[in-house]
Amino acid sequence: MPMGESADTKQAVYFKQLLDRRKSEVCELLETELDALARVQRMGCAAGVRRHRRTVNALEAELRTIDRLVLALRVRLGMPTLRRTS
Repeated sequence: MPMGESADTKQAVYFKQLLDRRKSEVCELLETELDALARVQRMGCAAGVRRHRRTVNALEAELRTIDRLVLALRVRLGMPTLRRTS
């Protein structure tokens, strides 16, 4: 980090790094859960499908939250952000 960087900027960079790591972890967990969901769907286990679907939904919600937080930090840090396309 450049000299003279504010404490707020340092903190924002730190939290962005934490969020990036957590996103990577959640993506791995989601991949595992999607594989498990596919297995129980093939087996026809309704209870297993419901359980894994709830977990998948929770992980997807966490990813959306992480993405919103990272976007806010990118804006705070003056970093480029991706524009949405319609």
